[in-house]
Parts: sequence; C-alpha cells; structure tokens
Amino acid sequence: MQERGKADMDDERVRWAKLPGDAIFGAREDAVEHPVDITGDLWQTMGRAIVEADSAGESGAVVWTALEAQMKRALADPAEPLPVMIDLTSWDERAESLESFVRHHLDTLADHWPTLAKQDRVAPLISGIEIADPARTGARHAAVEAFLRAHPDLSSLVVTVSAV
Repeated sequence: MQERGKADMDDERVRWAKLPGDAIFGAREDAVEHPVDITGDLWQTMGRAIVEADSAGESGAVVWTALEAQMKRALADPAEPLPVMIDLTSWDERAESLESFVRHHLDTLADHWPTLAKQDRVAPLISGIEIADPARTGARHAAVEAFLRAHPDLSSLVVTVSAV
C-alpha cells in the first residue's frame, strides 16, 4: 500500500466530538472539539475517541486510515493492539445489544473477545453508527457509550460519526 504524504492529506480534516459523559476522553484536559489531520500519527493522538466527519465517505476514510496505521504498528510491534473493524450499518439496536453484535461480528475471535479486550490486545474501529431515524441514532449513541464504559481497558477505540 502506498503511503500518502502530509501534502496529500491537507483537505481531509475531522473533528473530535464527545458523546455525553466522560466515557470517551475520561479526564483528558484536551477533550474539546478541534481539527485533526488524518495521518499515520492520528491513531497515537486519538486513543479513545469519537471522530465526527463531514460525510459518510469521510467517516469511512477515517476508519480505513486508522486501520492501516494501526495494522502497520501491530506488524512492527507485537505488543500493539490489533485493529478490528466493526461496521454497525447492519446492526438493529432494537433486536440485539451492541456487545452481542460485536461478538457476532468477530466470528471466530468472539470466544477470545473478553480476554483480548481486558489485555488491551484489540483496537476496535467502529463505523456506521448514524442512521436516518434520529430517534434510533440516540439509542445507538447511548449503546456505544455503554460499550466504551464496559471496556475501560481498551486504550485505543475509535468510533466514526457522520455529521448529518
């Protein structure tokens, strides 16, 4: 895969956005909305973050860029968490909990999920939280926040949200 240089990334900007409560940033002093470049260093600066993008396409680009950066780190250093993409577009929060959906999504890794999460060996990258029905989007946001709170040992977890 060809590395993209900083000059190629100038037009791609995202904002950190915070869900209600402190689940995402905890006690971080810099838990404010500000622009961030999508580069290889994005992962290191984000940690547990909700990233709001201007469109669904940009939201997907954030996930793929973070996935690539974290995969390179994991290949270079076995102590780094493995990135795991979780696409919520097919999740029906009315019929299934987010934890159950994630386990189903992980397929053969599902049996190892509790251990991997507790040992900070996985770095979930969650996309597709936004849907057309605003009432359901609120429920999905609440479920993601609960998921973050349930897994405090995950040092890296990125959720992308499209601004609608």
